[in-house]
Amino acid sequence: MQAVRKIPDLELPGPLAEPFSARKLSTGTEALDLLLAGGLAPGETVEVYGQRSGGRLSMALAALAQATARGRCAALVDLGDGLDPQSAATAGVDLERLLWVRPRRLAPALASAEALVAAGVPLVVIDLGMPPIPGGRDDEDAWRRLAHAAREEGVALLISSPFRVAGDAADLAIEAFQPAVSWRRHGESARILGGLSSHLELRSRSAASASQEAGPQALVLATSDVLAEDDEDDVRILEFPVREQDLPRYRAIA
Repeated sequence: MQAVRKIPDLELPGPLAEPFSARKLSTGTEALDLLLAGGLAPGETVEVYGQRSGGRLSMALAALAQATARGRCAALVDLGDGLDPQSAATAGVDLERLLWVRPRRLAPALASAEALVAAGVPLVVIDLGMPPIPGGRDDEDAWRRLAHAAREEGVALLISSPFRVAGDAADLAIEAFQPAVSWRRHGESARILGGLSSHLELRSRSAASASQEAGPQALVLATSDVLAEDDEDDVRILEFPVREQDLPRYRAIA
């Protein structure tokens, strides 16, 4: 049996040196933080699932950026092979503090995640990409073991999947819906893409987190600032529950 050495804490000077366990880690996504009652808690397993373009990878990168910005190491188990290092750096991820694991099948992905959890990496993100998941099968026992290890080690575990895989092993399960499209009118008839917007819904929670209360939350994936620049713009947000505080950003809601 191979021994796993604990990874020492990497601290930054000043206020960023606050211990990871002192409070929840913001995911960098306001809507997700609201559903998590402030962010990812040490020892908590959160599963975010949904179809293509629902923002799962963007949320994963935002969480990794938050962790590495605080001077902590983080890990991404990238079964979907969707990480672009340049885009991750642009999103704020400190690549020198990121351990990137690229397994080819689900079983090695889970084994890698268990090793990272045992090593004490403060944040472990598992991205399963798009279906079909290579080597995917119903193996809730493996997810339960992983979630139990994360709880014992105080590691925040974020699972990004096209559909629910962790079952009752996850403390929270959140669905990311496909985005609605916003259009900016250009001239009398032409329209150009203004942005994409989606929303998240809390689908289930474990008994340990049953006291949390939060309804559907808005998630703006990419909305151009140019939408509000021209008084003649006719912007329509299609099939999207826009929050009241966001209404001043838009000229018309359909």
